[in-house]
Amino acid sequence: MKKQIAILGAGPAGLYLAYQLLKRQDLNLDITIFEEKGYTGGLSASFFMGDKPLDYGSHRLHPSINSLILNDLKNLTGNDLKSKPRNGRIYLQEKFIKFPLNLFDILRNLSFGFFIKIISENIKKIFKNSKAKHGSFSEYLSAKLGETICSNFYFPYVKKIWGLDPDKISARQAEMRVSANSIFKILQKIMFTLFNVKSKNFFYYPKKGFGELFDDMTKNIIGKGTKVELHSIIKKIRTNKELVHLTVMKDNRTKDYNFDFLFSTIPVTSLINILEPVPSADVISGSFNLKYRSMVLFYLTLDQEKFSGFDAHYFPNEDVCFTRMSEPKNYFKVPDKSNKTTLCFEIPCYDYEYIWNSSNDDLLNNVLTDLNKTGLEINRKNITDYFSKRLSHAYPIFDLDYEKNYKTIDGYLKELHNIILLGRQALFMHDNVHHALQMAYDASQCYKTDGTWDTDRWEMFRRKFRDFKVED
Repeated sequence: MKKQIAILGAGPAGLYLAYQLLKRQDLNLDITIFEEKGYTGGLSASFFMGDKPLDYGSHRLHPSINSLILNDLKNLTGNDLKSKPRNGRIYLQEKFIKFPLNLFDILRNLSFGFFIKIISENIKKIFKNSKAKHGSFSEYLSAKLGETICSNFYFPYVKKIWGLDPDKISARQAEMRVSANSIFKILQKIMFTLFNVKSKNFFYYPKKGFGELFDDMTKNIIGKGTKVELHSIIKKIRTNKELVHLTVMKDNRTKDYNFDFLFSTIPVTSLINILEPVPSADVISGSFNLKYRSMVLFYLTLDQEKFSGFDAHYFPNEDVCFTRMSEPKNYFKVPDKSNKTTLCFEIPCYDYEYIWNSSNDDLLNNVLTDLNKTGLEINRKNITDYFSKRLSHAYPIFDLDYEKNYKTIDGYLKELHNIILLGRQALFMHDNVHHALQMAYDASQCYKTDGTWDTDRWEMFRRKFRDFKVED
């Protein structure tokens, strides 16, 4: 008899989990994926403007991806997944610096005094206690990199992304988000790039936008019998030792389902809110105190072949509302010669802030005003279209109490033996797409032939997930 499996969320983790479970010859499963939105791919989806694909923000597949997973993606897209050199810039000290960092460009554009400060701070660090524990992002990174780099780049950037001062953010955030967490690692990256030694100065990208990966994955699993229920809102989850009962609303109608096992990739706070019976007060409190950062994506279409030759620009300075500007046209391996290009501006915010509810006209004025501050100007006569997209739960926020709050929730959920969490939003962690895919791959190995869960093996994988470093 087939086991009934439910997966909540049709993002990269949920889709690839279904794909991997279906590959296993020892399993006989009926899989149903429930997705609240009207499309699959989650934060990594694409949409079309005419015949041109656009992503929900800037997405690239990092070369650190597991080779087995990469081969799956190449097979799914019919070898549409191509590698391309990275070519970005960072706005630093009122100048644009190549990113990934280039030694000659740094020497040419940054002041001599800037380097002297960095060198002197790192010499002083040698004589300090490097084993001291650091509770906050600012303490950790200041000790690792010195005040000059932190105050000029990291601190203003993290404040824009997560909406908190660096001393209000957990050191764990720095451990996961800053892979080059010493001046020597930064220099090593620069030298590796310069001499092309172990260089990861490239990325993989499909021909039809990043979402092609997950469009093709969706087609594959549907072709193998998976049911993908879009526009489906989970209203209730009730579980016992035998079954998981779901109440789902779709098209203003509710329907009840029974499953043997459930995998959830939706925000853990959303999951807690729909569990019955209602969890204890401390679990509800822990969930309430976990926060996510949202994102407004503002798109600007120009009547010109290209705006720049760069795939992405990064803006750490606080007087510019957006953190990144990407030009999707420059992500493709095959040049697009059409006389149109679109820019995407990423504006992190909370969903209660004014920017979240701003009109497209207000967003246009804010973006153009702030872009002009950096010396990059857009001729309004060239603008043919502008619009926005909004993403809730874009980033988990690691405030100083997040680990305590998540531990309380996690301890409760571990007692529900037929519900497993994976993915960025469910495990409340920062990751790249290749990390989310790795979680799904590992989870598929923990589901036993008899329909039970290998708890010890999954705990081993979860410890490995904590060592993930978000790739720049």
